[in-house]
Amino acid sequence: PSAPNIMASSSRPVLVVLASTSLIICTCGLMRWRARHRAKKVAEKAHQMCTSGPMIDGNDEVERQKLIEKATRRAFKWLSYQNAIVEELQGQVGGLSENKRCMMRLAPDYVLKHIRPDHRGAREVAFYEAVKAASSQSSGAKNKKTRRLFGKFSPIEVFDMLSMWLAICLQDPVVASSEQALIESWRASKRESELLRRLSNFVPAYYGVLQQDILLSSASQNSYQKFVDAMAALSDEFILMQDVTAKFSKPCAIDLKMGTQTYEPDAPDEKRIRETEKYPLQTEFGLRIVSLRVYDPTHADADGGYLTFPKQFGRRLESRAELLSAFRIFFSAGIEGSSSENDSEQKPKTKLRTRVVGNILKQLKLLHSWFDDNDCLAFYASSLFLVYDGDSSRGDATSTKLIDFGHVRRQEGGDPGYKVGLRTLISLFTSLLEDVEPSAE
Repeated sequence: PSAPNIMASSSRPVLVVLASTSLIICTCGLMRWRARHRAKKVAEKAHQMCTSGPMIDGNDEVERQKLIEKATRRAFKWLSYQNAIVEELQGQVGGLSENKRCMMRLAPDYVLKHIRPDHRGAREVAFYEAVKAASSQSSGAKNKKTRRLFGKFSPIEVFDMLSMWLAICLQDPVVASSEQALIESWRASKRESELLRRLSNFVPAYYGVLQQDILLSSASQNSYQKFVDAMAALSDEFILMQDVTAKFSKPCAIDLKMGTQTYEPDAPDEKRIRETEKYPLQTEFGLRIVSLRVYDPTHADADGGYLTFPKQFGRRLESRAELLSAFRIFFSAGIEGSSSENDSEQKPKTKLRTRVVGNILKQLKLLHSWFDDNDCLAFYASSLFLVYDGDSSRGDATSTKLIDFGHVRRQEGGDPGYKVGLRTLISLFTSLLEDVEPSAE
């Protein structure tokens, strides 16, 4: 063979080796870049999920839309709207002002709460979704994850997994750093999830989000006319949740705004001043009475059998003794000769539903224990909603629920202000039981 042919044939293996080496180097470089990019992205997202501040950016329209779509799909799993009847919720306690509207009742035992169009609406839905995710341990969800784990992956997913595996084997410093951050965020997220799972017993059952157009298209116009008129100027999205008063024959309810401050740390000065002026003693007691409704059909001022005390009543309570008197009024339903014997000066009572007070006191102590363990969540402007049956013949069942989560945020150290309010309630209710007449029930 000629010399050029010999040189050409001998250079081929070299070219193949060079090409193969170059391809391997380029592939490894691409895999390293992909692994670093992926690790950073995942670590940043995980870190954001555990950073102090709101659980979701309520002003991000893209995130908000994703959240609402997810919550809407959840609601479809729960309800059939063919025979639904929506009406105004009777006897609502709290949440009523010039810029708010009453809640709606969806038969048989649901309520619809309007989702505020600003950041508070998205944040409240995000909290309910987080509680739902933390408390959901269905076998169906586990099976779905298992099928996904062993199912088919897309080429890019396979490439990413191989890239991460290679980077970890080679101990890439960027990936290792991101991996450590991811582990720490995962631990914080797991801690938060466990806290929310435990708290779920104190949160009304949540079923997702309903759209107004769905409700209107699924029922007769007559049954919804009042609903349409009332909702005309409001947003078309509603949180669907449990009506915690539905199981009570004559529900007596009180709305307590909890915490030593009802504004967030980053609130403007105008908001701080406005909230503080509502009830300056909130910083001392850690609570204020927003409103209460007690069943007392014999009272001259009763409306439909109920006495309702508005927000001005709670803001006028200036001492521990006056708070005690207010709670004596609340826990007097079903006792003969209760609040009808007392005029608007709210004189102390000597009789009250001691077993009801005792049942709620037990729940408050459990809730206080939860807040002792809570080191990452703050519940600014949230309320505690207490309910019992004003018909004493129906027993002494009670309900203790947290509501209003538009200002919940992650916060290092938890919520010491809320604990102040719980300690005040525990002390007050203990005093009620100690001072009551032995023959009260």
